[in-house]
Amino acid sequence: MIHIAKTHDVEYIPRAPRTTERPPPAVEIPGYTAMHQRVHRVRGKASWQNCRCGEPAQHWANLTGNYADVNDYEAMCMRCHRHYDGTSNEHKAAIRRSLVQRWGASD
Repeated sequence: MIHIAKTHDVEYIPRAPRTTERPPPAVEIPGYTAMHQRVHRVRGKASWQNCRCGEPAQHWANLTGNYADVNDYEAMCMRCHRHYDGTSNEHKAAIRRSLVQRWGASD
């Protein structure tokens, strides 16, 4: 048999009023995949373009580390993307400067 306490026999501790507000999300910064998906939505598939070496592009490669800027990505083939990611930041900056001087700023 279950015993149910009567309200006048039990002390109740009032709790804080409920709110309809939700707590902020735990992560507000978009992740790697979300940022690349945004580039894909705004600029289309990388495969729609050619890499600067002339091969069909396969990836959107971030150029300077400004991942939030959709214009800071360049369509690259796998070989160029791996080469670019394997270089030091100083070398990347030099490559970026030479690409801008040679072909103009990418849109």
